[in-house]
Amino acid sequence: MPADMPWSMLPLSQYYPDVVIGLLVSGGLAAGLLVRWRPGPGIRRGAGFGLLLTQSVAACQAFSVLVPGQRPGLLAAAYVAGLVATCLLGIALAQLVLRWTADGPAWLAAMGVSLAAAPVATWLGTWLQLTFGEVSVPAPLWTVLAWVPALLTGVALAWCGWGGRGRSAAWGIGLLLLWLQPALLTGVRMAVARNTVSQGAASMVETFLRATATELATPWPAAAHVALAAGIGLVGGLTVRILGRRGSRAAQPVELR
Repeated sequence: MPADMPWSMLPLSQYYPDVVIGLLVSGGLAAGLLVRWRPGPGIRRGAGFGLLLTQSVAACQAFSVLVPGQRPGLLAAAYVAGLVATCLLGIALAQLVLRWTADGPAWLAAMGVSLAAAPVATWLGTWLQLTFGEVSVPAPLWTVLAWVPALLTGVALAWCGWGGRGRSAAWGIGLLLLWLQPALLTGVRMAVARNTVSQGAASMVETFLRATATELATPWPAAAHVALAAGIGLVGGLTVRILGRRGSRAAQPVELR
């Protein structure tokens, strides 16, 4: 029975590597934005250490549940190694997102949000399934969720603005990540599947590359997501710039004649 199964802090499974990455990266984004909102001396370093400690403990606890249930052998070792690599990747990305969004310039923070956009959407999808049930999630919510990475990236680019090398890099990297990340997450999910792991590391790499290439070869909906994010960034950035100019003019002292 499900109630009798051991409790785990992370959903370690060959079916959920993208969910694990999404959960870990979402924590990094939340911590980074919180630190940026409430800055202070040593806050970012403390948040980074706390996040690393929390996620490491969660991963160790999850593996303490997973490993005893595996049959000894090469297949089990490869399976666990693939999940360890998944967790390490997620923890590293979470630290990178936190560092970029916490106290860097706006263009670097925008890159951090763009890096986290697709993993956050993956985790939100899992949360919806846990809330409504796997087959009971309303269709409109799935439709909205599919566009969450583009919305997050577009808002981040609007906040970043344009002009200068840093902002140009944020735009280029942000839109490139929006195009690549869904395909990369699909590749990871396919590569760590048990039937792939059983065929060895070479098969895992081949499966990852093939699945990623297949996803990238399909222009829709990736191109639409990139177009939406770019549109939001342009319109939002222009709006912020206009409002900023009006605010600066209103703040200027009026000369009396």
